Amino acid sequence: MNNNHKKLSARLLRKCNSLPTTLLILAIGVAYTLLGFCIIPLGDDVNFNIDYSQYGEGFYGFIEFCRWHMDSNNARISDFLTPIPIHYFAKWGRALYLGFIHVWMVGVMIPLALGKRSKNQFLSILLIFFIIFTLRWDGIWMEFVASNVYIFSTALSLSAIWLITHIRDFKYLNLLWIATPIFLIGGGMHEACGLPLSVGLISWMIIDNNWQKIGIKGVIFALLFFAGAVFTLFSDAHWNRSVTILQRESPIEMLLFSAGWVVMLISIIIALIIRKDWQILRSLLRSRWTIFAISSVASLPFMFVAGFGGRPGWFAQIFALIAIFQILRRLNLKLPQTSRRIVAGGLAILIILHLSSLVIWQHRLNHEIRDVIYLLKASTDGVVYYDFTEDSELPFYLLRKVHGVPDADDSYYLSTISWLHGGEKKIVVLPTKAETLNLTFGAKFNRKFISPTRLQGGYDGSILASFPRNMVKRNGIEYIETPFPYHGRTLYLYSPVDMDRGEK
Repeated sequence: MNNNHKKLSARLLRKCNSLPTTLLILAIGVAYTLLGFCIIPLGDDVNFNIDYSQYGEGFYGFIEFCRWHMDSNNARISDFLTPIPIHYFAKWGRALYLGFIHVWMVGVMIPLALGKRSKNQFLSILLIFFIIFTLRWDGIWMEFVASNVYIFSTALSLSAIWLITHIRDFKYLNLLWIATPIFLIGGGMHEACGLPLSVGLISWMIIDNNWQKIGIKGVIFALLFFAGAVFTLFSDAHWNRSVTILQRESPIEMLLFSAGWVVMLISIIIALIIRKDWQILRSLLRSRWTIFAISSVASLPFMFVAGFGGRPGWFAQIFALIAIFQILRRLNLKLPQTSRRIVAGGLAILIILHLSSLVIWQHRLNHEIRDVIYLLKASTDGVVYYDFTEDSELPFYLLRKVHGVPDADDSYYLSTISWLHGGEKKIVVLPTKAETLNLTFGAKFNRKFISPTRLQGGYDGSILASFPRNMVKRNGIEYIETPFPYHGRTLYLYSPVDMDRGEK
């Protein structure tokens, strides 16, 4: 066999070895594309479209929207770009876009964590498993806005970091100048992403004189990334909003449930120090690992300032996962090949089953919310009789990633349904059985009940002051109060509170 045949065989072998990971990434893309067809505009998807529309279309309208958004909300470039897919893309275009950015995010995390041409399919599949099953997806509602701000931001920012740190790998280096906007925009996508990555990148450039390895062009691109990151700080409205959260979580709760991978990373580093694995530690400090280890910790303050977990800890978790898998790659843990294949196969099956379940359930929930919207439009007073699947009734293996008709305590999402589809009518969803009963003297429906009078002992359970919510406690259960009209008088529906992080 000549050298050309050997090279071809080696290339084909590499492609075959990477096939399981490639297929899993494509499965993620297919699943989220199908999910994209089952998303009804709610929450920010409604408001962003309305806000953008009021400034007109075209270049000047876009600039005016960005200026207004910066003055009233934040300076995230991801938010500035969000109206493009929401306003201009057809439904199929938004669905394809949703699938693409999820593929992009996972596709760039793997080489950053495991090397440009990872030969370790076991670690690749394990990383995908942790991305799918351990990140706080429940904080990212079925909204294009949330996906754009967190999934797209992750994909673009990490791609910019990969380009900067691998700049020497490009044969046609001058062509990278065409991609200059990627570095500026990538740094400015989200303050909890770009700023921590900038701190990590600058630290890596200083350690071991890595700035010399990427050359003057790499340094310029890094400075552009840093400039974009600093830009996210120039919005007073953003910092003012952070103090309006009325229900704040404890730091311990946030660390354990929204930054667990960061805690794990710190624990691993401490374990390496205790074991005196100086060779591995020195190797890590001189490598790109420094970027993500520092970034994961540097991103935590943004979560603490926000006052709640879920979304604010998203980027810290991403960076920590990349850093942890860089450590695992260097430790080169020896596992029997058969065991690796069995475990990897089992994880791959779980991933596929999970993704399939998400699509099936979101399709079902999509039908429910369409039914409710249809009934709302036909209702004279906003009262709808319908038995929908509440979040608490969803199977545990969905991990709260799918959403349909908002629960009674999802005040923001219910309000946008009312604005968009109810006109002056405020939507209230009652159990189907209630339509055939005389509710004048109250009624009980499983975990919900209707009272003819307002219960005493109510208190403010609002997350944001702009969306007030009254709550009461009975027998240790917290209920949210929903007044609704009934034959010329006001009755009160009380539903068990089921707090959803995505609502914040």
